[in-house]
Parts: sequence; structure tokens; C-alpha cells
Amino acid sequence: MLRQCFHFSLALPSLLCVLLFSTAVGAQPDFEFRLEGPPLNYNVGDGAGSVEWSLTLVEDVAPGASPLLVQGLTISGSFDDSQVVLQSFGIGDALISLGGGVGPDLWTPFVVEGGFTIGIVFSIFDASALPFDVEGEVAEFVFATVPGVFAGDSIGTVLPITNDSPPGSPVATADTVVADTIQFPANFTIAPLEIRPLELLRGDANLDGAVVVIADAIQILGGLFDPGVTLLCFDAADVNDDGAVDLADPISLLNFGFGGNGPPPAAPFPDCGPDPTDDALDCQMSGC
Repeated sequence: MLRQCFHFSLALPSLLCVLLFSTAVGAQPDFEFRLEGPPLNYNVGDGAGSVEWSLTLVEDVAPGASPLLVQGLTISGSFDDSQVVLQSFGIGDALISLGGGVGPDLWTPFVVEGGFTIGIVFSIFDASALPFDVEGEVAEFVFATVPGVFAGDSIGTVLPITNDSPPGSPVATADTVVADTIQFPANFTIAPLEIRPLELLRGDANLDGAVVVIADAIQILGGLFDPGVTLLCFDAADVNDDGAVDLADPISLLNFGFGGNGPPPAAPFPDCGPDPTDDALDCQMSGC
């Protein structure tokens, strides 16, 4: 069999070559990686935002056949690093059970600007392996905006992510699955990363997706005076949009709802939308 060397500095390089770089022979199983997740919402004021995506693996098993038992994998991806960075990534839920709950024996992330390569060996010292006839998460990614790039941007963009190996990658052949010490190529489906301004609903301080005057006014008051209450979207709690969350905001909301003589919350209201005001307030999440 043709062997390819894995260039990470490891204690057991020969075993790793056997597991990750044996050449496949015979019929090819149908494996597919999928990298996808929700939009990356950023705060228009400072352009900061992040999102968690999942990398999953599934085998399309023919009727009457048994799934292969996977022992390891490699995967690579590239993207425009002028807009986002790969902030972090970790072991997926499907692999947590390995090693008595510790995870895989070998987890070798290689991250460069604009790309990543991951090599995973489930177990070096025994025959631990998993079927993937049901889609399972093998890794979690967190993408974050490059500081300042989207500050003041009320439009956003769509970022393509490809399965190309990034420059300097230690793996010549990526997107592979190892089963029975044989390496098989795998398809890789990647959704584009939608990067868009965070939408909020002004007055929705408790982030339930609606402005309920009493409940939201109580939430704002709690955020101001109760250390046990945290406001996760100060922009939503800034009812009058004056750039500060203070006692005027719950009063403004109550006047609007019950007094009959107060103005409605500032835009975006009554529908969700991006915050049109550039201020110092932060919004970590919203109910939209």
C-alpha cells in the first residue's frame, strides 16, 4: 500500500501514517462531511460577532449493508480571513464518549490565517471505532468577525468556505475517513457563512421576541437594580435610544403602554431590524 506521511511532530508517527494515510482499495463507501450553522450576527456599532458551527459526518449505507467502523479522519477548509477568523474549535458530541469520556486519543488541529486542517485518531492503543450511519458531530467551530471590519455596516455579506487545504497544511490529502486502517475519500458539503447585522426589537428586554410592556419594564428595572439580572441586549433595553440604559427606559415603555401619552419605542419597532444608531451599547443576543 502507498503510505503518505503526516508531518505533525508526534510521538507515534509510523502508527499515525498507518491510520490516516493508507490508500483505499476496492469499492468506495459513501461518506460525507457537512459544515453548517446559523448566520453570524454582528453588532453594527463595533462589528463584533461570533457563531458556532458544527462539522458532522455521515455514511450513506446501502440497504442491507452494515456501516463501516470509523477510526479517524482528516478535514480541511479555507475562507477569506479579511472578514472572519476561526476563533476556536473543539471535539464534537459524537466523539466525547471515546476514551471513557475523555475523547479521541489524537486531536491535531492546524490553524492558519484563512484555513484549518484537523486530523483525528479515535484511539492509538486499541480498536476504538464508531459507526456513522446516523449523522454525528465530530467537531465544533466558532467563527468570529475580524475586529472593526463590519463596524457601522448595516448590510453584511455572504462568505464562501471551501474544502481546499490552506497554505502550509501538513496534510496533502484532506477530507478523508479511515475505517479498518484504510483511508477513503469523503465528500464535503459546506454551507456559505451568512454574515449579517444583529437584528433586535427595541423594548424586548427579556428577549422573548415580543414587547410585553410590564414584563420588559420589569426586566430593565432588574438589570438596573438587581445584581442577579443580566441584560443580554442593552440596545433592546434602551427604549428611547439615547445611548444609555437608565430609569428613563422602563418609564418610557410604561408610558407608551399604559399612559397613552408616551411615544413608542425607537426603531427598530414594532418589527425586528438592525439598530440604526451607532453607540457604545452592546447586544450579545436578541429575541428576533
